[in-house]
Amino acid sequence: DTPASSSPFPAQSVEVANKTFGAASGVLYNENGLQIGLKVVAGTGAQCKMIMYYGNKTGDDMGRVRLELQQTPAVKLQTKPAEMTVPNNKQLPHYLLWTSQRPATDTPVINLTFSHNGSEVELALKVPVHLNQFTTPLETDPAGFIAGWKANAAAEMKVIKAPTVVTKDDLKKRVQTGLHLSVIEGCEKDPKNFSAAGNFNSAGASAMPLYMRFETKPGSPYTRVSVHSGHKSL
Repeated sequence: DTPASSSPFPAQSVEVANKTFGAASGVLYNENGLQIGLKVVAGTGAQCKMIMYYGNKTGDDMGRVRLELQQTPAVKLQTKPAEMTVPNNKQLPHYLLWTSQRPATDTPVINLTFSHNGSEVELALKVPVHLNQFTTPLETDPAGFIAGWKANAAAEMKVIKAPTVVTKDDLKKRVQTGLHLSVIEGCEKDPKNFSAAGNFNSAGASAMPLYMRFETKPGSPYTRVSVHSGHKSL
């Protein structure tokens, strides 16, 4: 077999991979006639379903296409089918089921292997599977939020800069739809700020609460985010 290092397929572009962060769909790889797209189908509780699309315009079939997750304690991966062929000039889906095992901050990496034009190809692909895919809203009132904030000792604070100025209302929508948190009204004395809460879910474990405060400044792209949670990785 020809070593993978002589493959016509270069490594995944960091720039391309970064564009998929937090997105429901995007392109993971696009080199030399091979395009790999990804779509998040559903994320509920401790599991997240995705579809990976292989667009093959390489001039040859892709045989024995397989995915294998690089070792991580944070998630497990099941694929269907376990192995497949993608003919030239075809686009076919590969179904992925992720199961959360524990919180993690690292982006998981999967090894894509396939045979192509007499060679064995291996590509390491970063896949945007993050904490928010396993988070569900936590409905509570201001008193419940404050009690939870005080009871969960794992704390973190960071100032985040958005690419453009984001209003408080826009940020609220992103927190609800992107982070899958409930916005809790009535917790903040300053009307520029707001609070949100959710649960991080993992297989075989109790949900871990997540409490967040967002301090905004009108006309500024900066937001100070404070987190109290049941685990330091959250």
